[in-house]
Amino acid sequence: MTARRRSGIRITGVLAAAVLSTSVATMAEDPSPQADRTGAGSANPSPRGSATEIRAAVEAARASMAAEDWKKAASDWAEVERLDPAAAAAIYNLGVARYRDGDAQGAADAFERAARYGDADLAARSMYNEGTARYAAALESLGDDSQTSDPGAMQETIERVQRSLDHFKDALDANQGNRDARINAELASRLIRRLQQVQEQQQQQQDQQQQDQQQQEQQQQEQEQQQQQQQEQQQEQQQQDQQQQEQQQQNQQQQDQQEQEQQQNQQQQDQQEQEQQQNQQQQDQ
Repeated sequence: MTARRRSGIRITGVLAAAVLSTSVATMAEDPSPQADRTGAGSANPSPRGSATEIRAAVEAARASMAAEDWKKAASDWAEVERLDPAAAAAIYNLGVARYRDGDAQGAADAFERAARYGDADLAARSMYNEGTARYAAALESLGDDSQTSDPGAMQETIERVQRSLDHFKDALDANQGNRDARINAELASRLIRRLQQVQEQQQQQQDQQQQDQQQQEQQQQEQEQQQQQQQEQQQEQQQQDQQQQEQQQQNQQQQDQQEQEQQQNQQQQDQQEQEQQQNQQQQDQ
């Protein structure tokens, strides 16, 4: 596949999807509620439908599979599972139908249940297919920008691939001759290593972004402090100017008042002198 770019992170040589074992599991010709399970007992859920209902549901599911109508087949096999929750072969076929319909996560969940209820051979195939489906779901998540740009989402992807690797190993333990499981286990291991490299790059980018953001916030805080200091200085200067202006006005008022008093005193003195002159004149006469 071609290289993918996601938020500055380069993922080269993404591995091809593993191969699913899509052979349909065989259901018993007379599907009684206990027909296709091994070791049925108190640990397994009890059937909810009659043998007739289960048989009809199985025939409908087989017809949908033969017509390659995967969405309907998945719905039909889900109905079989509803009627008989421990019907391992039906649940396995549900996984196959979902996988071919493009629902890798739903397929993986079905294969997990099939492995729980099936016999040794079906359990081994189910574990292998669960690993393949989870591997495919992880690859699909790599095409999502939000997944490849979020370290937390990338960690979830790595964990899904790790679970698929675990199931491939389980399938190998059950059948050492399972060549596909061996190849897919190697593919999953390689993908995990590559995803971890990408995750490390993401973490470095995230740390750098946080550092840049902290520096930006610090610069903004310093600018705000400088602006606040300038405003305080301007306010202080305005207060000083206002006080100085008020003092000047007060001084001018005092000076005006003093001049006015001096004028009044001079007028009084002039008047007294005038009166004295008049009195002197009268005396002379």
